[in-house]
Amino acid sequence: KLFLNLLDRKYEKILEVGCGKGYFTYVGARHGKFANCYGVDVFPDFQKEEIEKYAKSVTYKNIKENIVTFEDDFFDLVFSVDVIEHIEDAARFIKENLRVCKNGGEIIIGTPNLLRLGNLILWMTGRLKFPRKIGSETYGDAIHFKEYKANDLIKEIVHSSDNEIHP
Repeated sequence: KLFLNLLDRKYEKILEVGCGKGYFTYVGARHGKFANCYGVDVFPDFQKEEIEKYAKSVTYKNIKENIVTFEDDFFDLVFSVDVIEHIEDAARFIKENLRVCKNGGEIIIGTPNLLRLGNLILWMTGRLKFPRKIGSETYGDAIHFKEYKANDLIKEIVHSSDNEIHP
């Protein structure tokens, strides 16, 4: 519901960066918010068939060397959920998201809050350090290279942009 509340209209072309199976693309398409859906990831698990039931078109591409292989100013909405904290070069990640998003388009970046309770306990005991292995998944070790407070993420986005940003 929180993700759907961020979507204030119907989007013609959307890109989910770090889409995994495409859960958030599926949710947006199923609720009539997304028409043409695109997903990119380093792992080829995208569930295209499930999303196609609700969208005009669905396209998946593998990310190569952290480059999103789409033309500039292509998408109305670019989003990623729980991805940026796994990226070593956050500025490059943000620039790629901005590059493929249309002027006047929207970008949503969701990430765990650095100040969540579990981290505060680690911080108080001197054990909160990055990069940090947070567990193992099907794909291997899950590493957080950096986590953000909301204001720090906004500053990173504004700093990475050549254009005016409206957080």
